[in-house]
Amino acid sequence: MDESNFDDLVKFLGIADRNGTADIRSNIGATHVRFEFGNMPEHEAALATVLAALALIGLAFWLYRREGQVALWKKLVLATLRGLTICMAFAMLLEPRLAADRETVERASTIVLWDDSLSMSLCDRYLSDARRHAVAEAAQITSSLDLSDVPRAEIAWRIVEKADLLRRLAEKNELKVYAWSRGARLLKRDFTRADVKPRGEGTDLATAMRTVLEKESGGGKIAAVVAITDGRLNEGEGPKAVASMLGDRAIPFYAIGVGDPTPPKNLELAELIVNERAYKNDPLIIEGRVRHSGYSGEKVDVEFLLAPESNPTRTEKVRVEQVELHADGTTEKVSFTHVPKECGSYIVTLRVPARDEEVNKEDNQKAAEVKVVDDETKVLLIAGSPSFEFRFLRNILVRDKTVKLSSYLQTADINIPEEISKQIDTLPRSKEQLMTFDVVVLMDPNPSAFDRELADNLKWFVGGDDKGMGGGGGLLFVAGEKYTTSLFRMEDLRSLLDLMPIVPDLELADSLRGPWTEAWPFKLTEEAEENSITRLDPSLARSKLIWPKLPGAFWHYPVLREKPGGAVLVRHADSRTSGREPPLVTAHFYGRGRAIFNATDETWRWRAVAPKSYDRFWVQALRFLAEGKLVGGGGRVSLMVEKAEFSSGEPIRVRARAKSHDPQKPYDAKELVARVTNPDTGEETTLTLKGVEGNPGRFEGNFEPKETGKYELSLKLPDASFDEKPAVAKLTVKRSEAEFTNPRLDEETLREIAISTGGAYVEMLAADASAPAPDPRHQGAPRTEPVTVKSLPDKIPDRTELVSQPSEPLPLWDNRVTLILGCVLLGVEWFFRKRCRMV
Repeated sequence: MDESNFDDLVKFLGIADRNGTADIRSNIGATHVRFEFGNMPEHEAALATVLAALALIGLAFWLYRREGQVALWKKLVLATLRGLTICMAFAMLLEPRLAADRETVERASTIVLWDDSLSMSLCDRYLSDARRHAVAEAAQITSSLDLSDVPRAEIAWRIVEKADLLRRLAEKNELKVYAWSRGARLLKRDFTRADVKPRGEGTDLATAMRTVLEKESGGGKIAAVVAITDGRLNEGEGPKAVASMLGDRAIPFYAIGVGDPTPPKNLELAELIVNERAYKNDPLIIEGRVRHSGYSGEKVDVEFLLAPESNPTRTEKVRVEQVELHADGTTEKVSFTHVPKECGSYIVTLRVPARDEEVNKEDNQKAAEVKVVDDETKVLLIAGSPSFEFRFLRNILVRDKTVKLSSYLQTADINIPEEISKQIDTLPRSKEQLMTFDVVVLMDPNPSAFDRELADNLKWFVGGDDKGMGGGGGLLFVAGEKYTTSLFRMEDLRSLLDLMPIVPDLELADSLRGPWTEAWPFKLTEEAEENSITRLDPSLARSKLIWPKLPGAFWHYPVLREKPGGAVLVRHADSRTSGREPPLVTAHFYGRGRAIFNATDETWRWRAVAPKSYDRFWVQALRFLAEGKLVGGGGRVSLMVEKAEFSSGEPIRVRARAKSHDPQKPYDAKELVARVTNPDTGEETTLTLKGVEGNPGRFEGNFEPKETGKYELSLKLPDASFDEKPAVAKLTVKRSEAEFTNPRLDEETLREIAISTGGAYVEMLAADASAPAPDPRHQGAPRTEPVTVKSLPDKIPDRTELVSQPSEPLPLWDNRVTLILGCVLLGVEWFFRKRCRMV
């Protein structure tokens, strides 16, 4: 039906008066218009409708034939009018209408995924001469020898630009370019090099692909996906998930590989382990691990460098160790022992000299800050009886050159000479005597030697008083079966119980009786990861592996709960405690000092299997307690991070514990605000730590640094005094190494995705260069001509389609013409019946 006839019909039916002829035509368009019934029954119902109409018409003729003495032709005229009226009624019931299909042009999209992960910032040496010359020609680099100084991202840009790839892809289908690494972001049409600058800390093609498909789900079809990448998929679900997503939608995947597929050579200083605090004239152990690829069987030098923190340029090469490298990807351990002669803060660095052929020369060294102090830890050891724990601990403290020990054994016989000259005969009791020590260790002491004055003085020694006197000392209480319960029950010694970070279960202590026949294992808590006491190895990972292997404890003192602000470091999986895991080692800050409660005296059993772990545990516990004096008091707040070094993009959880001016009460606040400083740039920000529900005095927050570098977090309570020092935590954020571990071009992965989706792997070669033959390992792959950057646009078809969409039908029965026609038919019939005297 042409436009003029359509307009005439619309005007005749009166539809134009309601909607306007032009509007109706625009809805339908100059496309296909057809007549149809909107309420036409189907199958048997349609036949029944036709038969019913014919029957009614036949009945009308039969009735008129039998009616009156009128001439036959008059009866036929009246019967015909009645039949037309019946047909019109049936027609209106069937709803006749004009239906139209509007055709629209739907363009498909070609999606280009441009990899902007950090591995695209690498420069390849291209060990194959053929590949090096071909890539240099394709990238319009005059000398192939200069190619090793050009990053992958720049090579990709040059080759795509020379081949005019994006314009040619846009000629057939709509072009959409996304930059991607961990996610995907749509680029504007006139994007520049800066928009695809390598910045992503990881490469997750599956997530990027899913993001793109979700964004494009409301548009037209996707003709193809073209990925410009080096194929280093180091995060996410992997290539099979990508192939499944695209295969289900019949979208071919074309991969343009950037980089050198030859396994690269690289040396990496993967780990540096050293204690943050060292003592003058005490051996400092520095451990490192070297990882490599491409240097199997060779020997490399590892340099130990030392520089003052105040002047890092004064770097001194202290020693060099040679390490033999084995299989690719393995790590080799190297260890240095250094005896610091001067106090101060130093930067310790381990370095593997970089070689020219290395693909990444920024991972060859690691550095850490070490503070060297001169103070000996002055320890007063008081024991109620000569237990195994006492003897072993006394022996290691006597041997430790950083500890000055004074030992008081309450059961010692002065007539029996002690083999150790550290034994003292008189128990220090006054404040002045106690302040000559840094740490007091009570090992199940006999309460008979204690009185209220000594207990109060010990409390003053740890926490100090309101006048700023005393405090800063450390107290370590080791529970025992003989005297601990009676000591805790004595009202005169209440001050000692106040110092404890736990609330003892005195009722259960009275009911527990030996002999003990089963040893229960030690269980390290999450808080132990951030505390030096339980670090049995400089490496946190190895320390976690040591704890489950240590001999368990048969006996432990029952603890009802830890006090607010108390940090439980070790728990005990004892079934006698009704499913609870009671604290074994608990620490807290009390006033200006620190206190530890050890609920078992059986760590001496470790000596049989792990003597170094035993020594390390006790020495580190004493040093932790002594730091109250070394750093000017523990303060009412502590600030902690899980480790000292983080990778960029890695979540950093910051935790804090705070007490009110009353050491027995936690700090009451909904949040605390810490200050974050970048010493390199001087930039300062704040970090809000929210209170942990159900744990008064504890606060947590997540720190998300914007860039790599060193950061210092400090926290001071709002009601702190002028001279109260803030809690400080230092950390370093370094570039993530995920993008630089084995960064070769992964042709195999890209080819696998391409073939499984019906696409092709496109090697980044010169426009007129021949791509290599398909990988023979991919059996069953179609044998077609290799796809090059130049021929890629020809492989992607034009998926533009004419889509027919039905428009709103125009009813022909619901209008004035139909009404008038029905009335005319009935009126004419009535008129003739009147004239023929049939009414």
